[in-house]
Amino acid sequence: MPLRGNGSSTHSIRSSVSKSFRPKTLTKPNGTEKKHREQSPALPTREIAFTRLSDGRSVVLVENPNDPSRTQLAVYTEGRLQFNDRIDHDGQILLPFSRQHDLIRHMVLPNGIEEYASAEDLALEVGKLFHQTMGLGFAKASLVGTLVLRNWLGEAGPLILVSGLPQSGIATFLRSWRLLARYPLLVGYSTLQDVLRVSDQLAPTWLFDVSNLSHDMRQLLRMGTNPDALALRNGRTWKLTGAKIVACARPLPPADLGSFYLDFPLTERDVRHLNLTDPSEARIQRWAEKLRRKQLRFCLDSTVMPGRGYLPGEKRLGRGQRSLLRWWAGPFANDRELYEEIFSCVGSQTQFTEEFLDPRKRAVLNGLYLIIHREPGRPFILVGELCKQVNKETRAMGSPCHLRPEAVGLALKEWGFPRGNDTHTRAGNVVWLDSAAREQIHRLAEAYGVDVREDRQLLGRMAACPSCGGRNPAPLG
Repeated sequence: MPLRGNGSSTHSIRSSVSKSFRPKTLTKPNGTEKKHREQSPALPTREIAFTRLSDGRSVVLVENPNDPSRTQLAVYTEGRLQFNDRIDHDGQILLPFSRQHDLIRHMVLPNGIEEYASAEDLALEVGKLFHQTMGLGFAKASLVGTLVLRNWLGEAGPLILVSGLPQSGIATFLRSWRLLARYPLLVGYSTLQDVLRVSDQLAPTWLFDVSNLSHDMRQLLRMGTNPDALALRNGRTWKLTGAKIVACARPLPPADLGSFYLDFPLTERDVRHLNLTDPSEARIQRWAEKLRRKQLRFCLDSTVMPGRGYLPGEKRLGRGQRSLLRWWAGPFANDRELYEEIFSCVGSQTQFTEEFLDPRKRAVLNGLYLIIHREPGRPFILVGELCKQVNKETRAMGSPCHLRPEAVGLALKEWGFPRGNDTHTRAGNVVWLDSAAREQIHRLAEAYGVDVREDRQLLGRMAACPSCGGRNPAPLG
């Protein structure tokens, strides 16, 4: 028997069904929703400190000139400087690191740019500050000025080791360098992981004040200076960039420093302790602020450090010393007095002495090198005649070395001149100066250096030599 309802239940069911399937009315979006829908997807952001963009603009992190508690990006192009809070470039937004960042707040930043006369004058002006704060002699202070200026380009350079006993001014040296360096971080301790992370982000100038080296620090110092090399640690890659200056109480063994470093000792004879000015004084702070603006202008003007392809006297140095000289002294070669100070410092670097030849072998190499340039068309030379020319040249240069033909022959054999190039004639053994032999002589000269006296005719032929690349091996004298 069918159940009968009072009609109200049927109506409620129909009402609920009709409500559940009733289409919703589309409402017109308000202004905020419409703006949100029309807005393009947010661009990724990246915090930067220094970069050169693909369109040629240079971007540098600076202190806001109107508000020291904030940072901005200085954009430099075609001699014009603009300060921006953000830059849209290549599908991303470049932002400056905040001044409240845990590292940035400890850094001294430039707050603008200022004109400078020349690289040499700017380096000397920087050196004067070190002369004023720690009493360095003008010669050594100028060397420090060139190193500080070199640091501003952010190029991969040698590790700089500063050593000295107490009272030699190491602490003041680091404090003064901190006022003038590019993104300086003066640290007494850091783990390798932290150094890699910060280097990858900021490429700072590391000023390490250490009493002894930990295992992590030894690993860090032994890393090379190749700007494209990556460090792999804990499954991640890091780019180890930025200059490294290490100050310690005594010289470190070469095994802890890698293959390319500059030993810069400080002694009590290098400093004076009278009429010095503390780096924290207001006058020094204002002076350093002005120098930072000039150095920033120099950095923005220079994509590479100005310099020359060949430097006077470089042939007298070993390969490692020449690399150090070219990195350091290129822009200052026109200032003779300053260049000679740098050359003398580079020549005293004992870590490269293993590349020097025995004096007798060096004399033979000098003789061969001079012969193939003084007589470029000569097809061969007798070993006895070579020996006489070598002894003549060594006497002219004031060397007591005197060789016999047997010693000349042993040197030629050790350097890989094939026995087939020696032909026994009635006049004696002959060394053929064919193209392969000439290339071998040039490679030896490049590796070990040669001693060359002033000779205009030789200089002219050297300039035309394709293997020398037009370099002129004139000595300092």
